[in-house]
Amino acid sequence: YDVWFRVRSVDIGNVPATGPVVVACNHSGYLPLDGIMVGSDLLRRGPRGRAVRVVIDHFVPNLPWVNLLFQRAGAVAGSRGNFHAILERGGLIVVFPEGTPGIGKGVRKRYQLQPFREGFAEMAIRHRAALVPAAVVGAEEAGAQIARLDGGRLLGAPYLPIPATPLPLPVRYHVFYGAPI
Repeated sequence: YDVWFRVRSVDIGNVPATGPVVVACNHSGYLPLDGIMVGSDLLRRGPRGRAVRVVIDHFVPNLPWVNLLFQRAGAVAGSRGNFHAILERGGLIVVFPEGTPGIGKGVRKRYQLQPFREGFAEMAIRHRAALVPAAVVGAEEAGAQIARLDGGRLLGAPYLPIPATPLPLPVRYHVFYGAPI
């Protein structure tokens, strides 16, 4: 967060300090590091005393090693039940409506939004949650995917990324928080 990606954020004060909140971000890079950086930004610089739950795709809890990393960081599987429980308690959720297609789009489609899943908006409306749009810039350059193997289903993932570099590049991340809707 501080040393490798040197995250900078703008208008983090737009994230409400109380009540149910859904922060909806674009998704990019070959690994979901943008989720870790936004979650870390909200924990470190956002409203004090708020737990942050980053929503992960349904297959991630089944991946060896990766599942522990995300679960220990407070991530939750993207089910309606989890979403409902967190918002019902007035929690703060970070969601990436593009889902896996956002991080699996490859270099040619970088910075092009993929179709959104609508469930996050429905749940925000149902729970009268503030919906904070957010934009993440930098993840595309940090982790470019040059190819992918669609045989990843053996591990439970829709594909296995083939990155351009063995480690994500130390590119600065910028996170912009919009006014709550």
